Amino acid sequence: MITEVLKPDIAAPGVLVTSSISSYTDAAVGGILSVDFEGREYPFARFSGTSMSSPAVAGIAALMLEANPYLSPWQVKTIIIQTAREDAFTGVIPAEGDPKWGWGKINAYAAVKKAIATVGWSENPAEPEWSIYPNPASQFIYLNNLPPTISTLQIIDLNGKISETHNSTNEINISHLPSGIYILRIVNNQKVEQRKFIVY
Repeated sequence: MITEVLKPDIAAPGVLVTSSISSYTDAAVGGILSVDFEGREYPFARFSGTSMSSPAVAGIAALMLEANPYLSPWQVKTIIIQTAREDAFTGVIPAEGDPKWGWGKINAYAAVKKAIATVGWSENPAEPEWSIYPNPASQFIYLNNLPPTISTLQIIDLNGKISETHNSTNEINISHLPSGIYILRIVNNQKVEQRKFIVY
């Protein structure tokens, strides 16, 4: 059974976008300027189409993952859709989306801001420099090498519920938490870092 799927998901800048051109191209393009680098001319021209809008969306997704590397691909896409904007060109976008505009125009600032506020569960290959000890623990956990510029410190259970929020501290009483796995999540310089710990 084939089900209908709305495309596009999102609209992004893609008309007359200035881009670099390979200095080795033999295609006829109307360059608008060029830059000389070490004796070689590097031309630039304006192009239109998904070849221009797709890199814009990919770049915004990269900014989101830089801010919060724990987001899943599904979360990145969902945030982009949820933060899309409407304007005089799109008109009011219906809840099911629009076959021309998708769910609206991409909003980089809103998407990155929501990415920071969203709890992600994906593994991040780059572990943060700070650590939690002891782990597992039953009474207190201590945070070693915690950055001094933390704006948010939260304990989150595996259901995504924020159990509590703390001011920046190196000692946290966890004796009241039920046994289980938790995430200690911090926002440091507008970037998310997190580690798991176990309460027994």
